[in-house]
Amino acid sequence: MEELGGTVVETEWLGKDNRHRVICRNGHPSKPRPGYVRSGGGICSVCSGNDPATAWAAFKARVEDLGGTVLETKWLGKAAQHRVICKNGHPFTPTPNNMRSGTGRCLKCVGIDPVACWAWFKARVEELGGTVLEPEWRGDGVEHRLICRAGHQVKTIPSGVKQGQGICRRCAGKVWDVFYVVQDVERVKFGITSGEPRPRLRAHAADGYTTQVLVAPDLPGDFAPNLETFIRFALADEGVKPVRGREYFPISATPLILSIVEQRLGEIGR
Repeated sequence: MEELGGTVVETEWLGKDNRHRVICRNGHPSKPRPGYVRSGGGICSVCSGNDPATAWAAFKARVEDLGGTVLETKWLGKAAQHRVICKNGHPFTPTPNNMRSGTGRCLKCVGIDPVACWAWFKARVEELGGTVLEPEWRGDGVEHRLICRAGHQVKTIPSGVKQGQGICRRCAGKVWDVFYVVQDVERVKFGITSGEPRPRLRAHAADGYTTQVLVAPDLPGDFAPNLETFIRFALADEGVKPVRGREYFPISATPLILSIVEQRLGEIGR
């Protein structure tokens, strides 16, 4: 405590997890826990901006700096949602913690408000001649079922539509009818491609994945993408984590991957 410029007020030890009265170097009374201080925590909630009065003032000041207005009349806690009106008049409910870390943004202003995104996605699909089959918004990065202008039933990710990728991979020629497994000396990679797989396999070979463990072409419908997703979930259930990105796994996962592929191919008589 002396090293941090503070003074202990307590006359005896109360235990590492019990609060002890202290005075910090700036004269603020505080009650830190010894265990917290020993792990690197501060001794004064006022100086660190964590006491309610200081945190409340800092939160309101931050909202005002961003052109917004706080509607709450009192502090609800650093992790609690507080009603705010952003500079463009949109109501939203950030937490003070998020505002302090820079993530407390108005969802409508940054284009990720669920209601606005759902309305935009349905309107864009209709504009492209399609119909959304999902009854509700599932998330910007989650597949949504729809029927395209040509009558294809497909699953499309809204974020991809935002980026101009279209709504139907079949109409775009991306039929994803090939599943493959390749590996190098340490890692295994499985994935999908469309039509002739050799260009995709050459690209992986240039990255060191020269061993073609399995290539299954001419798969029906959504079998290949569904198989890819199924294997990812199965590996996660087994506690197998990627060693690079989200697609490159330790070579020890190869037998499990192949057993799943063989089982699923057997279901369609392949």
